[in-house]
Amino acid sequence: MAVQGAKKVSRGRETPVAGPSFRATEPQEPRKSRRERSDVVVADARTPDQEIVHEGAISFLMLANPVGAARVVDLRAGDDPRKRTLILREALKLRATKVFALVESTEAAQWEALGFREEGTIPGYFGRPDGRRRSVRGDQEHAVLLGSPVRHPAAPPEPRVVVMSEGRAIELPPEPSTSQDRADRAAKVALRELRELPLSSLPAVTVHEMDEADARRSYALAARAGTALTAFAPLVRRGTRSYFVALGRADFAVVASLEAHDAYGNAFLELLESPTTMEGVLLTMVAVDELVERARSAGASTVFAFSPSDDEGLAMAFLHAGFQRTGLLSDQFRIGTAAKDAILWVCRR
Repeated sequence: MAVQGAKKVSRGRETPVAGPSFRATEPQEPRKSRRERSDVVVADARTPDQEIVHEGAISFLMLANPVGAARVVDLRAGDDPRKRTLILREALKLRATKVFALVESTEAAQWEALGFREEGTIPGYFGRPDGRRRSVRGDQEHAVLLGSPVRHPAAPPEPRVVVMSEGRAIELPPEPSTSQDRADRAAKVALRELRELPLSSLPAVTVHEMDEADARRSYALAARAGTALTAFAPLVRRGTRSYFVALGRADFAVVASLEAHDAYGNAFLELLESPTTMEGVLLTMVAVDELVERARSAGASTVFAFSPSDDEGLAMAFLHAGFQRTGLLSDQFRIGTAAKDAILWVCRR
């Protein structure tokens, strides 16, 4: 695990270690107006895993993640039925197996009309206005996460069971999945372990900031081992990312990142790997608690995170730090070659 060079964190968007320059590799073409091109794809040279797609009245940003689902950010609101086809097409280009949207509660219905399904909520996500939008209150402070599997746009939609009741068509909810059972079981085991765990058993842990280069070297090692839970890809366009490493006596180091969304007063916490021993779990528990405090001291009123739905160790760490489960995200992770569901955790202290 590369943890040397701990120092003040570099700010700004992260840049993949070996990402070639788009300007240096792409052939130069004559400039064309938007009228001459019906489909314009603009790639950000600093972040090759981001693409902005414009076509007619449709405009969206796709944020790729090599070890997880891709996020789509709608740049022009509307429920144009062509939007889903374009989103799936871009996700297929990025080899994503799932795409999700994170939107205000008032916009959820538009995404459901496009075939996305609500998977979780983040209470307090819009905790502070950004100066370009009105202040929000009540339920409008919540963000809704909606996901869709990435299939070919021409593939038939997933079957839905609709029955008639008193002259009305009612769609039956999906049957309980084994994923929900695994998540419930992991949470129950974690709660039981926490109740039986004496606080004196928590180790002394030191949390240091680390620079982006060391964090990405750690990711490269974890990716080769097939244990990476994140590639530290951006979740939002204008987040400020910091990297940390937590060290203790255990033969395990917690490499983590906080992506601060100052416009809304929240932060996204990511852990690079899952602990595999009880000593590693205890170290992770202390590290997560410390990282939440650092996020709060920086102005975040809400901290949220993802973890594999069957990971009891990470469930212990998040429950110990005061997180609550607010969603189950299907196929959110891609660990090695396998897709895994994720629990959505939210902490509001």
